Amino acid sequence: MTATKFLNVTVTPSALVACLMLQASPSSATPYAYTTLNVPSATQGTVAYGINAGGQVAGVFYDDKGSHGFIYNGTDYTTLDAPKATNGTFAYGINAKGQVVGDYVDGTGKHGFVYDNGSYTTLDNPNGFDTNATGINNNGQVTGNFRIGTTGIYGFMYDLASNTYTTLSHPKASAGNTSATGINDNREVAGFIYNTGAHGYVYDGKEYTIFNVPLAALAGTFTYGLNNTGQFVGVYYDSKGLVNSFVFDGSQYEPLISPNAKTTLANGINDSGQIVGYTTNATGSHGFIARPMLVPSIATQLAFRNLQPVYKTGETFNLTLQEQIRVRTQALDLWVAVMLPNGEL
Repeated sequence: MTATKFLNVTVTPSALVACLMLQASPSSATPYAYTTLNVPSATQGTVAYGINAGGQVAGVFYDDKGSHGFIYNGTDYTTLDAPKATNGTFAYGINAKGQVVGDYVDGTGKHGFVYDNGSYTTLDNPNGFDTNATGINNNGQVTGNFRIGTTGIYGFMYDLASNTYTTLSHPKASAGNTSATGINDNREVAGFIYNTGAHGYVYDGKEYTIFNVPLAALAGTFTYGLNNTGQFVGVYYDSKGLVNSFVFDGSQYEPLISPNAKTTLANGINDSGQIVGYTTNATGSHGFIARPMLVPSIATQLAFRNLQPVYKTGETFNLTLQEQIRVRTQALDLWVAVMLPNGEL
């Protein structure tokens, strides 16, 4: 017997408006279905940082004992505590093989690590100290950051197969202010630099391309995660000093705003366009997975406008995967189809 999976969805006015905007203009923001991630043993917050092609998530949760890494496979959470850690373990990136990178803290500072099938390998950049690993691609190439003396932070690329480190330092960044936050299978690296504010970048192995969200103020733009299809995510600070998340699809920036959240921060994205990050509200920090929703054409909506059942704004209900939801408001009849990549949660 085949088990049927259900996605719990709340229909909100903002979600309906986003869908209508998408129909009205091809450049409008993509609507997303959000799944909240809260590690059961977390008492002080959950943060999601990376997501692989299979939907596995890497992140960090906090309890009374400190910080711990985790892997979420769609059903269960696995806790990651590096054996040598005395002051916390942090998991930031995960590839399709399930290899996880991050860092742990002991009495001497930060040390990067690769977690692979229950085994931890420490990464200490020989060119400096305080190493942390932030991303890993499917070829075993890692990005991260380290310190050199008192001059600040530098990014790096590390190849597991050859055990070689390559330092990343943007030529126009103020000294020691280049951070690397993610890497895709094309060896393209995402990150940010400081030079009269923060600026996001993507490095292709030869040159750095700078990205600044148009609404960003002096505090700047921070690029965090990228995939193999030209999309990347990150955050920017606006003129009011508020932090906002964005998705860049190769040609335009779109906002990412989780419903019922005070703040939304986007950290990672996979090739299906699924985004992970965390939100903050009155109850603390909560991880999330945001899955892009496919909205049918107006013609399709009109063709099926008289079908039942009808769901009203504000109702919460269970949706079978790839089942179409009929949504009716006082003003209009609207069909919304949720087509999750590969039919997976």
